[in-house]
Amino acid sequence: MTRYEISVHQIGKEGEFHELLENELPVNEYYGRNLDALYDELTAQSEGWSLHFFDCDEAEKALGNYFSSFQRMCQDAEEENPYLEIVFE
Repeated sequence: MTRYEISVHQIGKEGEFHELLENELPVNEYYGRNLDALYDELTAQSEGWSLHFFDCDEAEKALGNYFSSFQRMCQDAEEENPYLEIVFE
């Protein structure tokens, strides 16, 4: 399993969030920079990813409901893909 450690403490906007993910994860070049596209990336992975998101309190304050939607989407992706692990710290 490949582990990715991603600090989200400086995220202020949705676009910045997806730019960070695009830089930290080996997503496809046609990644759509939205939660649906991210779900597709996460559920298509069969190699096994372990994603560890740090400083989530700050991102949650900055992104509000969008970050909550992101966390729910991650939970759905974990249920769909047995080779995926996502941790929020």
